[in-house]
Amino acid sequence: MLTQSNILKLIEAWEGQSTEFKREFTTDPIRESLVAFSNDYMEQDGGVIIIGVDPKTKAIVGIDGSSDELMQRITGLCRDGNIVPTLAPEMYTVQMDDKEILVVEIKKSGRRPHRSNNICYIRIGSLNKKATPDEEFDLVRRSGRIPFDLAPIREAGLEDLDFTKFEQE
Repeated sequence: MLTQSNILKLIEAWEGQSTEFKREFTTDPIRESLVAFSNDYMEQDGGVIIIGVDPKTKAIVGIDGSSDELMQRITGLCRDGNIVPTLAPEMYTVQMDDKEILVVEIKKSGRRPHRSNNICYIRIGSLNKKATPDEEFDLVRRSGRIPFDLAPIREAGLEDLDFTKFEQE
């Protein structure tokens, strides 16, 4: 859980590999960031989205409306079928300069790769980018989830191979 002091340090350092600031809730950019941080391509142990900080001025502006409603909207993004597999980030509010901001912490997922609207996003520096097929395969490999057809069969021997078929193909 981030403290006021931690958040001020993050604002000073600004956006990067594991930090993103949003002035307000915006569906697609937040969904893409959730996915990119959970995919954690650069192995930073996830990331954090802080809503209520103006990206242009770095000013703390706070969130509009109810924090509970905003958390429900983000939970909805994580579970509405547009993020696959689903996510469950940790969310909480922090009072800063008499304003309430929302912190959304996303851990590196063991179920990588995640996709938003069928697109796999990864975080490169301070940007969310569409993963290449090689990057996506690397996420699968690093998560330890090897597709069935690529998994070794340890008990198989040479007698199980069809060398004639292999030579024909």
